[in-house]
Order: sequence, then C-alpha cells, then structure tokens
Amino acid sequence: MADTAEMTMLHDIRKEIDATIKTVGKMKAFPEYLSAGRELSLSYTHLQEAKMWLGQALGMLGSKLPPEFADEA
Repeated sequence: MADTAEMTMLHDIRKEIDATIKTVGKMKAFPEYLSAGRELSLSYTHLQEAKMWLGQALGMLGSKLPPEFADEA
C-alpha cells in the first residue's frame, strides 16, 4: 500500500482534472467555440478517462472507494 502522501497527491490531481472537465463542459456551450466542438468533446472525454485511470491507480495502491460511490450493479 502506498503512503498517504502519494494517495493525497493522486486525489488532488483528480480534483484538478474534475475542475477542468467542468470548465471544458461549459466552454462547449459558448458559440465562439463551435468551430472547435469536436476537439473540445474529445478533450472532455479524455479528461474523464484520465480521471478514471487515476482512480484505478488509487485502487491498485490500496485506496478504498467511498461507499457512496460503490456500484450497486
């Protein structure tokens, strides 16, 4: 299991990525960004993937998923 400083760093990076995801999502709604719509959509998707992969890394390092986020399926 990784030490808590390493996990904290990964959690912080995920929070930063989440904030960026929200910013890019807002940008997609503005008319001045219409010509870059596909690229913004791809960026949005890849940011989501980056957040997901960092979550996978946290799980491999021993970080537990909070119960409120557990998959019920």
